[in-house]
Amino acid sequence: MDIWLERLDRLLTIIRPKAYNVIARIIIGLGVVLVAESQLNIVQAIVIAGYESLFGRSEILRNFMEGSSNHWIGLFLIVIGLIYHYLMTIGKEQVDLRLSEIPKKPILSIELLNADLEQYKDNSVNLRGCIVATPPENEIPEYKVNYNLPNMEGLNNFLNTFGNIERNPNFYKERGEFLKIWGGSELISLRITNLTPVLATGVKVEITLPRKKGVSADNTKDDFPPLPSEKARNQFGSLSALSIPHQTVHYDIKRDHNEQMYRFFWNIGNIQANTSCTSDTYIFLRSEESFDLELKIFCDQFDSPSIETYRVNRNNQPQTISVSQLMTENESFNELVCNCVMDGYIQRVAEKRLEEYEHESQELIPRG
Repeated sequence: MDIWLERLDRLLTIIRPKAYNVIARIIIGLGVVLVAESQLNIVQAIVIAGYESLFGRSEILRNFMEGSSNHWIGLFLIVIGLIYHYLMTIGKEQVDLRLSEIPKKPILSIELLNADLEQYKDNSVNLRGCIVATPPENEIPEYKVNYNLPNMEGLNNFLNTFGNIERNPNFYKERGEFLKIWGGSELISLRITNLTPVLATGVKVEITLPRKKGVSADNTKDDFPPLPSEKARNQFGSLSALSIPHQTVHYDIKRDHNEQMYRFFWNIGNIQANTSCTSDTYIFLRSEESFDLELKIFCDQFDSPSIETYRVNRNNQPQTISVSQLMTENESFNELVCNCVMDGYIQRVAEKRLEEYEHESQELIPRG
Protein backbone atom coordinates (compact mmCIF):
# COMPACT_ATOMS: atom_id res chain seq x y z
CA MET A 1 0.00 0.00 0.00
CA ASP A 2 2.77 2.44 0.91
CA ILE A 3 4.58 1.72 -2.37
CA TRP A 4 1.50 2.59 -4.38
CA LEU A 5 1.08 5.81 -2.43
CA GLU A 6 4.66 6.78 -3.25
CA ARG A 7 4.07 6.05 -6.94
CA LEU A 8 0.85 8.08 -6.94
CA ASP A 9 2.66 10.95 -5.25
CA ARG A 10 5.35 10.93 -7.95
CA LEU A 11 2.68 10.88 -10.69
CA LEU A 12 0.78 13.78 -9.16
CA THR A 13 4.01 15.74 -8.84
CA ILE A 14 4.81 15.18 -12.50
CA ILE A 15 1.38 16.31 -13.78
CA ARG A 16 1.08 19.17 -11.29
CA PRO A 17 2.74 22.24 -12.83
CA LYS A 18 2.73 25.60 -11.14
CA ALA A 19 -0.18 26.75 -13.33
CA TYR A 20 -2.38 23.72 -12.59
CA ASN A 21 -5.24 26.04 -11.63
CA VAL A 22 -5.07 27.72 -15.06
CA ILE A 23 -5.05 24.35 -16.82
CA ALA A 24 -8.09 23.20 -14.86
CA ARG A 25 -9.92 26.41 -15.68
CA ILE A 26 -9.13 26.10 -19.38
CA ILE A 27 -10.37 22.48 -19.54
CA ILE A 28 -13.55 23.30 -17.64
CA GLY A 29 -14.10 26.50 -19.64
CA LEU A 30 -13.70 24.63 -22.91
CA GLY A 31 -16.20 22.04 -21.75
CA VAL A 32 -18.69 24.77 -20.82
CA VAL A 33 -18.25 26.40 -24.22
CA LEU A 34 -18.81 23.10 -26.02
CA VAL A 35 -21.95 22.43 -24.00
CA ALA A 36 -23.24 25.91 -24.70
CA GLU A 37 -22.22 25.67 -28.34
CA SER A 38 -24.05 22.41 -28.80
CA GLN A 39 -27.18 24.13 -27.60
CA LEU A 40 -26.92 27.60 -29.20
CA ASN A 41 -24.60 26.97 -32.20
CA ILE A 42 -23.03 30.38 -31.55
CA VAL A 43 -19.46 29.23 -31.98
CA GLN A 44 -20.36 27.30 -35.13
CA ALA A 45 -21.92 30.40 -36.65
CA ILE A 46 -18.93 32.58 -35.79
CA VAL A 47 -16.40 30.07 -37.16
CA ILE A 48 -18.37 29.46 -40.37
CA ALA A 49 -19.01 33.17 -40.92
CA GLY A 50 -15.39 34.05 -40.41
CA TYR A 51 -14.12 31.34 -42.70
CA GLU A 52 -16.60 31.95 -45.50
CA SER A 53 -15.98 35.73 -45.41
CA LEU A 54 -12.37 35.01 -46.31
CA PHE A 55 -12.56 31.92 -48.53
CA GLY A 56 -16.12 31.64 -49.62
CA ARG A 57 -18.78 29.14 -48.94
CA SER A 58 -17.59 25.74 -47.68
CA GLU A 59 -19.97 22.79 -47.48
CA ILE A 60 -17.26 20.61 -45.94
CA LEU A 61 -16.78 22.98 -42.98
CA ARG A 62 -20.53 23.30 -42.48
CA ASN A 63 -20.98 19.49 -42.42
CA PHE A 64 -18.04 19.06 -39.99
CA MET A 65 -19.25 21.70 -37.54
CA GLU A 66 -22.77 20.35 -37.58
CA GLY A 67 -21.52 16.80 -36.93
CA SER A 68 -19.30 17.89 -34.00
CA SER A 69 -22.10 19.54 -32.06
CA ASN A 70 -22.25 16.99 -29.18
CA HIS A 71 -22.83 18.30 -25.65
CA TRP A 72 -21.45 15.06 -24.15
CA ILE A 73 -17.95 16.06 -25.19
CA GLY A 74 -18.32 19.29 -23.26
CA LEU A 75 -19.64 17.49 -20.18
CA PHE A 76 -16.76 15.02 -20.41
CA LEU A 77 -14.23 17.88 -20.45
CA ILE A 78 -15.93 19.53 -17.46
CA VAL A 79 -15.72 16.28 -15.45
CA ILE A 80 -12.07 15.81 -16.47
CA GLY A 81 -11.28 19.35 -15.39
CA LEU A 82 -12.96 18.94 -12.04
CA ILE A 83 -11.19 15.60 -11.38
CA TYR A 84 -7.85 17.12 -12.39
CA HIS A 85 -8.37 20.08 -10.05
CA TYR A 86 -9.37 17.74 -7.17
CA LEU A 87 -6.28 15.56 -7.68
CA MET A 88 -4.00 18.59 -7.83
CA THR A 89 -5.39 20.09 -4.60
CA ILE A 90 -7.20 17.87 -2.09
CA GLY A 91 -5.86 14.61 -3.55
CA LYS A 92 -2.24 15.76 -3.40
CA GLU A 93 -2.70 17.02 0.17
CA GLN A 94 -4.19 13.68 1.29
CA VAL A 95 -1.37 11.69 -0.30
CA ASP A 96 1.25 13.96 1.28
CA LEU A 97 -0.47 13.63 4.67
CA ARG A 98 -0.59 9.82 4.42
CA LEU A 99 3.06 9.65 3.40
CA SER A 100 4.05 11.91 6.27
CA GLU A 101 2.42 9.48 8.72
CA ILE A 102 4.50 6.57 7.46
CA PRO A 103 7.68 6.27 9.57
CA LYS A 104 10.83 6.42 7.54
CA LYS A 105 12.76 4.65 10.31
CA PRO A 106 11.69 1.58 12.27
CA ILE A 107 10.46 2.00 15.83
CA LEU A 108 11.81 -0.79 18.04
CA SER A 109 10.28 -1.64 21.41
CA ILE A 110 12.19 -3.88 23.80
CA GLU A 111 10.76 -5.76 26.77
CA LEU A 112 12.42 -7.54 29.68
CA LEU A 113 10.67 -10.76 30.70
CA ASN A 114 11.02 -12.85 33.82
CA ALA A 115 11.27 -16.66 33.82
CA ASP A 116 7.46 -16.90 33.48
CA LEU A 117 7.69 -14.65 30.39
CA GLU A 118 5.88 -11.84 32.21
CA GLN A 119 6.87 -8.34 31.15
CA TYR A 120 8.46 -5.97 33.64
CA LYS A 121 6.52 -2.71 33.80
CA ASP A 122 7.64 0.89 34.34
CA ASN A 123 11.30 0.05 33.64
CA SER A 124 11.55 -1.68 37.01
CA VAL A 125 12.85 -5.22 37.60
CA ASN A 126 11.78 -6.66 40.95
CA LEU A 127 13.73 -9.81 41.76
CA ARG A 128 11.39 -12.44 43.15
CA GLY A 129 12.03 -14.76 46.07
CA CYS A 130 14.49 -13.72 48.73
CA ILE A 131 18.19 -13.70 49.45
CA VAL A 132 19.13 -16.75 51.52
CA ALA A 133 21.80 -16.94 54.24
CA THR A 134 22.96 -20.53 54.79
CA PRO A 135 25.02 -22.06 57.63
CA PRO A 136 28.80 -22.35 57.22
CA GLU A 137 29.73 -25.36 55.13
CA ASN A 138 31.68 -27.01 57.97
CA GLU A 139 28.50 -27.03 60.07
CA ILE A 140 26.48 -28.94 57.48
CA PRO A 141 26.79 -32.71 58.02
CA GLU A 142 27.18 -35.32 55.31
CA TYR A 143 24.14 -37.12 54.00
CA LYS A 144 24.37 -40.69 55.30
CA VAL A 145 22.75 -43.17 57.65
CA ASN A 146 24.73 -44.37 60.66
CA TYR A 147 23.91 -47.92 61.62
CA ASN A 148 24.56 -48.67 65.28
CA LEU A 149 23.92 -52.28 66.18
CA PRO A 150 25.09 -53.20 69.68
CA ASN A 151 28.03 -55.64 69.85
CA MET A 152 28.12 -55.97 66.05
CA GLU A 153 31.01 -53.73 65.05
CA GLY A 154 31.82 -55.66 61.91
CA LEU A 155 28.24 -55.52 60.63
CA ASN A 156 28.05 -51.82 61.55
CA ASN A 157 31.12 -51.08 59.46
CA PHE A 158 29.75 -53.09 56.55
CA LEU A 159 26.35 -51.39 56.62
CA ASN A 160 27.82 -47.92 57.09
CA THR A 161 30.13 -48.48 54.12
CA PHE A 162 27.85 -50.19 51.60
CA GLY A 163 24.53 -48.91 52.91
CA ASN A 164 25.49 -45.36 51.92
CA ILE A 165 27.27 -46.15 48.66
CA GLU A 166 24.42 -44.73 46.54
CA ARG A 167 23.89 -41.69 48.74
CA ASN A 168 25.27 -38.29 47.79
CA PRO A 169 27.36 -37.29 50.85
CA ASN A 170 27.16 -33.61 49.84
CA PHE A 171 23.37 -33.64 49.47
CA TYR A 172 22.70 -31.23 52.36
CA LYS A 173 25.58 -28.96 51.35
CA GLU A 174 24.29 -28.87 47.77
CA ARG A 175 20.87 -27.91 49.09
CA GLY A 176 22.43 -24.97 50.89
CA GLU A 177 24.41 -24.01 47.79
CA PHE A 178 21.27 -24.21 45.66
CA LEU A 179 19.31 -21.88 47.93
CA LYS A 180 22.25 -19.50 48.22
CA ILE A 181 22.58 -19.22 44.43
CA TRP A 182 18.93 -19.22 43.39
CA GLY A 183 17.31 -17.48 46.35
CA GLY A 184 16.35 -13.99 45.17
CA SER A 185 17.66 -14.67 41.67
CA GLU A 186 15.87 -14.41 38.34
CA LEU A 187 16.12 -15.70 34.78
CA ILE A 188 15.57 -12.81 32.38
CA SER A 189 14.89 -12.99 28.67
CA LEU A 190 14.36 -10.24 26.09
CA ARG A 191 11.74 -9.58 23.44
CA ILE A 192 12.09 -6.88 20.78
CA THR A 193 9.29 -5.74 18.47
CA ASN A 194 9.34 -3.75 15.25
CA LEU A 195 6.26 -1.53 15.59
CA THR A 196 6.42 -0.09 12.08
CA PRO A 197 5.93 -1.30 8.48
CA VAL A 198 9.62 -0.57 7.86
CA LEU A 199 12.22 -3.36 7.82
CA ALA A 200 14.77 -2.97 10.62
CA THR A 201 18.26 -4.12 9.64
CA GLY A 202 21.40 -4.77 11.66
CA VAL A 203 19.57 -4.83 14.99
CA LYS A 204 21.69 -5.51 18.07
CA VAL A 205 21.05 -5.10 21.79
CA GLU A 206 23.74 -4.44 24.39
CA ILE A 207 22.96 -5.09 28.07
CA THR A 208 25.27 -3.69 30.73
CA LEU A 209 25.16 -3.75 34.52
CA PRO A 210 27.76 -3.03 37.20
CA ARG A 211 30.15 -5.81 38.15
CA LYS A 212 30.57 -5.37 41.88
CA LYS A 213 30.21 -7.20 45.15
CA GLY A 214 26.76 -8.68 45.66
CA VAL A 215 25.85 -8.62 41.95
CA SER A 216 26.13 -11.78 39.81
CA ALA A 217 25.11 -12.30 36.18
CA ASP A 218 25.64 -14.92 33.50
CA ASN A 219 24.04 -16.26 30.31
CA THR A 220 22.40 -19.66 30.38
CA LYS A 221 20.20 -21.89 28.22
CA ASP A 222 18.73 -23.79 31.17
CA ASP A 223 15.31 -22.47 32.20
CA PHE A 224 14.85 -25.11 34.92
CA PRO A 225 17.39 -25.08 37.79
CA PRO A 226 17.92 -28.76 38.80
CA LEU A 227 17.38 -29.54 42.46
CA PRO A 228 20.17 -31.40 44.33
CA SER A 229 19.96 -35.19 44.11
CA GLU A 230 20.05 -37.60 47.03
CA LYS A 231 21.83 -40.18 44.90
CA ALA A 232 25.55 -40.05 44.29
CA ARG A 233 26.71 -39.36 40.78
CA ASN A 234 27.93 -42.28 38.71
CA GLN A 235 31.59 -42.65 39.51
CA PHE A 236 32.21 -43.51 35.84
CA GLY A 237 30.15 -40.59 34.60
CA SER A 238 33.16 -38.55 33.61
CA LEU A 239 34.62 -41.51 31.67
CA SER A 240 31.39 -42.38 29.89
CA ALA A 241 31.00 -38.73 28.93
CA LEU A 242 34.19 -39.03 26.89
CA SER A 243 32.41 -41.31 24.43
CA ILE A 244 29.66 -38.74 23.81
CA PRO A 245 30.52 -36.18 21.11
CA HIS A 246 30.70 -32.71 22.57
CA GLN A 247 27.93 -30.45 21.30
CA THR A 248 28.61 -26.74 21.20
CA VAL A 249 25.90 -24.72 22.91
CA HIS A 250 24.75 -21.70 20.95
CA TYR A 251 23.89 -18.62 22.98
CA ASP A 252 22.05 -15.93 21.06
CA ILE A 253 22.84 -13.63 24.00
CA LYS A 254 26.63 -13.68 24.34
CA ARG A 255 28.74 -12.26 27.15
CA ASP A 256 31.82 -10.05 27.06
CA HIS A 257 32.50 -8.86 30.61
CA ASN A 258 35.23 -6.55 31.80
CA GLU A 259 36.45 -5.61 35.27
CA GLN A 260 33.80 -2.94 35.79
CA MET A 261 30.76 -4.21 33.88
CA TYR A 262 28.79 -7.31 33.04
CA ARG A 263 28.17 -6.98 29.29
CA PHE A 264 25.85 -9.05 27.12
CA PHE A 265 25.21 -8.77 23.39
CA TRP A 266 22.17 -10.00 21.47
CA ASN A 267 22.80 -9.88 17.72
CA ILE A 268 19.40 -10.17 16.10
CA GLY A 269 20.03 -9.03 12.54
CA ASN A 270 16.94 -8.04 10.56
CA ILE A 271 13.46 -7.73 12.03
CA GLN A 272 10.57 -7.79 9.59
CA ALA A 273 7.84 -5.17 9.77
CA ASN A 274 5.39 -5.59 12.66
CA THR A 275 7.05 -8.72 14.04
CA SER A 276 8.71 -9.70 17.33
CA CYS A 277 11.79 -11.68 18.28
CA THR A 278 12.41 -13.33 21.67
CA SER A 279 15.79 -14.52 22.92
CA ASP A 280 16.23 -18.23 23.59
CA THR A 281 19.04 -17.50 26.05
CA TYR A 282 18.41 -16.32 29.60
CA ILE A 283 20.40 -13.93 31.72
CA PHE A 284 20.83 -15.28 35.23
CA LEU A 285 20.65 -12.31 37.59
CA ARG A 286 21.23 -12.23 41.32
CA SER A 287 21.78 -9.15 43.45
CA GLU A 288 21.99 -8.25 47.09
CA GLU A 289 21.45 -4.57 46.33
CA SER A 290 19.60 -2.39 43.83
CA PHE A 291 21.31 -1.09 40.69
CA ASP A 292 20.62 0.23 37.18
CA LEU A 293 20.62 -2.03 34.12
CA GLU A 294 21.11 -0.33 30.74
CA LEU A 295 19.85 -1.49 27.36
CA LYS A 296 21.20 -0.06 24.10
CA ILE A 297 19.40 -0.85 20.85
CA PHE A 298 21.46 -0.50 17.68
CA CYS A 299 19.95 -0.43 14.17
CA ASP A 300 21.33 0.48 10.75
CA GLN A 301 18.56 3.08 10.32
CA PHE A 302 19.29 4.77 13.65
CA ASP A 303 21.57 7.81 13.80
CA SER A 304 22.45 6.82 17.37
CA PRO A 305 21.49 3.88 19.60
CA SER A 306 18.25 3.96 21.56
CA ILE A 307 18.92 3.69 25.31
CA GLU A 308 16.63 2.43 28.07
CA THR A 309 17.44 2.08 31.77
CA TYR A 310 15.83 -0.41 34.14
CA ARG A 311 16.03 -0.22 37.92
CA VAL A 312 16.76 -3.67 39.39
CA ASN A 313 15.41 -4.02 42.92
CA ARG A 314 16.40 -6.82 45.28
CA ASN A 315 13.98 -8.37 47.71
CA ASN A 316 14.31 -6.67 51.09
CA GLN A 317 13.35 -9.76 53.10
CA PRO A 318 16.43 -11.98 53.44
CA GLN A 319 15.88 -15.40 54.98
CA THR A 320 18.27 -17.35 57.20
CA ILE A 321 18.23 -21.12 56.73
CA SER A 322 19.16 -23.50 59.54
CA VAL A 323 20.89 -26.85 59.27
CA SER A 324 17.70 -28.64 60.24
CA GLN A 325 15.87 -27.03 57.30
CA LEU A 326 18.54 -28.34 54.94
CA MET A 327 18.08 -31.83 56.40
CA THR A 328 14.29 -31.84 56.18
CA GLU A 329 12.15 -34.11 54.00
CA ASN A 330 11.83 -33.37 50.27
CA GLU A 331 8.30 -32.04 50.56
CA SER A 332 9.26 -29.50 53.23
CA PHE A 333 12.42 -28.51 51.34
CA ASN A 334 10.43 -28.00 48.12
CA GLU A 335 8.12 -25.61 49.99
CA LEU A 336 11.20 -23.72 51.14
CA VAL A 337 12.41 -23.54 47.53
CA CYS A 338 9.03 -22.20 46.38
CA ASN A 339 9.24 -19.39 48.96
CA CYS A 340 12.82 -18.43 48.14
CA VAL A 341 13.17 -19.02 44.38
CA MET A 342 11.15 -16.98 41.86
CA ASP A 343 7.84 -17.32 43.74
CA GLY A 344 7.37 -21.04 43.08
CA TYR A 345 8.63 -21.00 39.49
CA ILE A 346 10.34 -24.40 39.76
CA GLN A 347 7.16 -26.05 41.02
CA ARG A 348 5.10 -24.47 38.22
CA VAL A 349 7.50 -25.64 35.53
CA ALA A 350 7.68 -29.14 37.01
CA GLU A 351 3.87 -29.44 37.00
CA LYS A 352 3.67 -28.09 33.46
CA ARG A 353 6.26 -30.55 32.17
CA LEU A 354 4.52 -33.40 33.93
CA GLU A 355 1.25 -32.45 32.24
CA GLU A 356 3.02 -32.32 28.87
CA TYR A 357 4.58 -35.73 29.47
CA GLU A 358 1.24 -37.26 30.46
CA HIS A 359 -0.40 -35.75 27.40
CA GLU A 360 2.29 -37.09 25.07
CA SER A 361 2.06 -40.54 26.63
CA GLN A 362 -1.69 -40.63 25.96
CA GLU A 363 -1.56 -38.94 22.58
CA LEU A 364 -2.82 -41.07 19.70
CA ILE A 365 -1.63 -39.76 16.35
CA PRO A 366 -0.68 -41.54 13.12
CA ARG A 367 2.98 -42.11 12.51
CA GLY A 368 4.39 -40.15 9.62
